[in-house]
Amino acid sequence: DSLSKVAKMPLFNPNVDSLYHALSIPQAEQMLEKSIRRVESARSDFEYLKASLQRDNNRFRRSSIEYYKKFSLAFACIIFFFIGAPLGAIIRKGGIGMPAVVSVVLFIAYYLIDTAGQKLVKSGEWEAIYGMSLSTVVLLPLGIFLTVKAVNDSTLFNFESYLAVIKKLLNIKILWRFIRRKLSRFFRRLKQKNK
Repeated sequence: DSLSKVAKMPLFNPNVDSLYHALSIPQAEQMLEKSIRRVESARSDFEYLKASLQRDNNRFRRSSIEYYKKFSLAFACIIFFFIGAPLGAIIRKGGIGMPAVVSVVLFIAYYLIDTAGQKLVKSGEWEAIYGMSLSTVVLLPLGIFLTVKAVNDSTLFNFESYLAVIKKLLNIKILWRFIRRKLSRFFRRLKQKNK
């Protein structure tokens, strides 16, 4: 009942300019100074809240990084097993040198990708789960590829097959250059005819 009475009451909508002009000069100055102090106080409160939120957000990101790092490191160990075991089976000759070099290169690639993922999470551009699983997701196809190659006893370092692929790509580049030259000549002639 009382709420309906309050709802029916007319809203108080004062004309601020008329109230301001009704004040004397000292009262107006005092009111302006008080308003400025309130605005500055509200501004400092908002800046404090902003800094507090940023600090809390950074803490949350760091704890999320550590939480998801535990899972991604465990999964990375499994992936490195699926990379290392097939590498040992595929690279039989060459002693310890070639497998060690390949392993170090793969670990450096893993470390660089993992560091990039952490930086993306710390800057707030990515969610923690995506940034921390980036390195494992990138190396997963390599682990699957090497495992399939080792199971099928296929040669990984058969340079003749790689040379055939490179020759095909070069032929595609030569074809693309030929098409580009022909198109540029055609458009130049077309442009000259339109002049």
